[in-house]
Amino acid sequence: MKPKKNSGEELTFEKIWAAIQETNEQVKAIRRELDENAQHGKEPERRRAEFDREFDDWYGGSKLIGEVDEYSLASHLVTKFRELNLEFTCTSGEVTIANKKHNIFTGYSASLANDDIEIAVKINIEPDIKDVDSFIICMEKIRKHADLYKNYNRMYRGAFAGTDIRESVREYALKKGFYVIVPEGDTLKIIVPEGEYQIREW
Repeated sequence: MKPKKNSGEELTFEKIWAAIQETNEQVKAIRRELDENAQHGKEPERRRAEFDREFDDWYGGSKLIGEVDEYSLASHLVTKFRELNLEFTCTSGEVTIANKKHNIFTGYSASLANDDIEIAVKINIEPDIKDVDSFIICMEKIRKHADLYKNYNRMYRGAFAGTDIRESVREYALKKGFYVIVPEGDTLKIIVPEGEYQIREW
């Protein structure tokens, strides 16, 4: 199910993102078929559990994150945030913080930064509320790590991205002050916390 390069074809971010969305739809269809078979006694429920484990091991893990990073997620998001009047001059792919001395360990999928703000982007393909809560802990660790190096002037914001975010999870992420990044055609849409929800900074 992994998106693959075709020989001689230039894969843009839009193409790889579209391939991931297509894979997500295929996975949904397989799960529906496994559930129906289990209900009719054609296949045990454990087969669905085995499929979910195999899926999560690859699709929800670093292999997919690396694939997305390879095709310039951060650079693509710079353009999208510019539409929101936010300009970023530095980008990077997967970021890992491993500070053994102060016992701070965390990581996120991509980073966009300028002199005043850094946005940490977290990709969860099929996130739930506990993933949003985990990202809050991640943001707290990012802030703590920055303070250790007296980087007090830069504020940190979070952006939660996924190809299949349930409405309840989307609302929860916005409530917690995160940007939410969702597919829109062959590109991405950034949903900004507004109204009763406010962008949170750490």
